[in-house]
Amino acid sequence: QHVANTLEGAVRAGDVVCRYGGEEFCLLLAGIEASQAQELAERVRKQIETGCGPSIIPGENVRLTASFGIASIQHGATTLAELIKQADQALYAAKAAGRNRVLRHDQAVALNQALLAMDAAGEAMRMADELGLAVRVLLDRQLGDLEGLAAGGERLGLVSVADHDRGDRVPMRRTRSTREHGA
Repeated sequence: QHVANTLEGAVRAGDVVCRYGGEEFCLLLAGIEASQAQELAERVRKQIETGCGPSIIPGENVRLTASFGIASIQHGATTLAELIKQADQALYAAKAAGRNRVLRHDQAVALNQALLAMDAAGEAMRMADELGLAVRVLLDRQLGDLEGLAAGGERLGLVSVADHDRGDRVPMRRTRSTREHGA
């Protein structure tokens, strides 16, 4: 009840506050920008966090937090159903981002795109690491240490190898190729 009272106390006359499911509420705020709705939601979020917990069980240290999802016709919703769907998407993105926060739908979309890009980049890096490791192991086992192989355009022989059992590396030494010896 204290949460509902906090929400009702934060909105203007003419705005609508209603319960939307078990622990969810819906605020319909007419005639304000999405950024203003975000500021209002942030103020209410802080009020709920600091004031509503103790009212649940008097004498107990109960922490109550709230996540808010904001949608606006400014961000492409053309019907009430789309507006609610976008607010719901933003709400779940706020919860997924760590709860107790406020996100607008456009921010949730941008966050989702960034997370997808990070996942793709992480997967590419993982694959590159695996490929690099596989190539390095293959080269180390078959050819030895290749550092400096083509330094100065000289023909080099490989006389150093890694001791794969101990992980030691023997420094590479230059040698003449068999062609330079006339063999």
